[in-house]
Amino acid sequence: LDNGTQPVKISSNGKFLLLSSLQDPGNLGTILRTAAAFGVGGVLLSDDCPDLYSPKVLRASMGGVFRVPAAVTDDLGGWIDALKEAGVPVWAAALRQDAKTLREVSLGEGGCAVVIGNEGGGLADGVIGRCTGSLVIPMEPGSESLNAAMAAGVFLWEMYR
Repeated sequence: LDNGTQPVKISSNGKFLLLSSLQDPGNLGTILRTAAAFGVGGVLLSDDCPDLYSPKVLRASMGGVFRVPAAVTDDLGGWIDALKEAGVPVWAAALRQDAKTLREVSLGEGGCAVVIGNEGGGLADGVIGRCTGSLVIPMEPGSESLNAAMAAGVFLWEMYR
C-alpha cells in the first residue's frame, strides 16, 4: 500500500503495527515517533484515524511520520488477512478470556503484527476475530488498561528487543 509517506511492504519477517480508529492526534504522533525509534516495517492506519499530516500529529511525531513507512487504508481487515497469508501472526491488543500475555509470546522472533484499538472502545469484535489471537500486557491488579500510545510503545519494544 502506498498512500502514506513511504510504501508499506509485507514481508514474512517484518514487524508491523496496525491502528484501528484512534481518536487522539497526539497519541498517533507519539506512536509514529516510537515506531520509527524501534524500526517497525510499517504502520497501517484505518481511514478514521487522525490525519497523518495534521499539525498535532506532526508535532508529536518529532519527524517520525517521515521515518517510518505509514499508510492509510479503508480495509484494515484485508491487511490483517494479507499479513496472515504471508505468515505473519497478527495479534489484537485486547482483553479477552483467551488472551495470551506478552510473557507467553515472543514478538521479537520472526515477523509479527499488533493491532491497537481506539482509546475509548478498544478494538471491534470483527477486527479481533480476524487476528491470530489476542495479547495483553501484564499489569498490577486493579489496572484496567494503558493509554493507546503507551500500549503501542510496549508492544513495539517487545518487537524490537
